[in-house]
Amino acid sequence: MHRSESEWHSVLRAYEQRGAQTQIEFCRARSVSLSTLQWHLRKRSQASAESGLVVRGPAIPTEPRLVRIELPSSPAPVEVVVGGSIVRVIVGTDVTYVSALVAALKRC
Repeated sequence: MHRSESEWHSVLRAYEQRGAQTQIEFCRARSVSLSTLQWHLRKRSQASAESGLVVRGPAIPTEPRLVRIELPSSPAPVEVVVGGSIVRVIVGTDVTYVSALVAALKRC
């Protein structure tokens, strides 16, 4: 589906107000391609940086966001999805290690 600039402006404004919804959830709810949303976010961020304007809130979160999860009663691994990768860690794995691993994967 092709959207006009004004439609994308509305989509990006709705994205800024999404609350705890992830990018994937936001895209599914609005039938938007994740890669297209991210492209428009980067485009807006770059345009703002070049013009000296400040965009309300980060276009793409730079810090990890904490999400409450319920752990299984069995010692099954926990899956962390990073981009197109899935990392499985055992409950009790050092959080600092997992955070560093996720940050490294995001840079790839």
